[in-house]
Amino acid sequence: QILKRDGTILDAPEEERILNDNLVNLGLNAAKLAVEGREGHTRELHRLKQMEMLNGYAYSRGSGNFKGFGWAYLVRQEAAEAEAKATDLRGFTLLLIGATVVLLIAAASWIARKFSLPVEKTAQVLEAVRSGDYSQRVSFDTNDEYERMGVALNETVETVDHAIRQVKEAADREKREAADAKVRVENMAQQIRALAASSEELRTISQQLAANAEETTAQIQVASE
Repeated sequence: QILKRDGTILDAPEEERILNDNLVNLGLNAAKLAVEGREGHTRELHRLKQMEMLNGYAYSRGSGNFKGFGWAYLVRQEAAEAEAKATDLRGFTLLLIGATVVLLIAAASWIARKFSLPVEKTAQVLEAVRSGDYSQRVSFDTNDEYERMGVALNETVETVDHAIRQVKEAADREKREAADAKVRVENMAQQIRALAASSEELRTISQQLAANAEETTAQIQVASE
């Protein structure tokens, strides 16, 4: 509805009321506030329909140098109908908010899993390395920093594993060489002991032969006298 400054109806769905009814004189508070230049809404009883109405009102203020005609505007709707629409809108809004929250939670879980899974795999490999298992590797197909980190970690573990194998191989080789040297020394010792025993036996035989020779010489001297 459009009202003059005094509250007379200039335009309304009911043509018979145009220029005939004055809503301010009829006691409509929304009309009174509107012609006073205010904006807002009221809840009032409709004089004819005897039902509560929601009344939105505003005042025409013109534009620029044009100050307007001083008209006021009313939008009226049954309170029950407006509240039903508001309830439906509220329900739809709550449903939309709930769906948004669920989607946000799902997205947050997916993002958290996306970022935590590479960290968990990396931690597992590091735990294995700490326990002495250098066979574990990480595998990321993400084409991002995590994949580059996994490649670097795998290369580092491979380098450490190779170095440790080399050290173990060198230690085993030295251990074998030491064992071989020990065997050779023991063999040489046995040979020396055998030579010493043979020398002692030869010395005993030599002493016996010398004694026999002396005895034979003495016998010959006695015989020649």
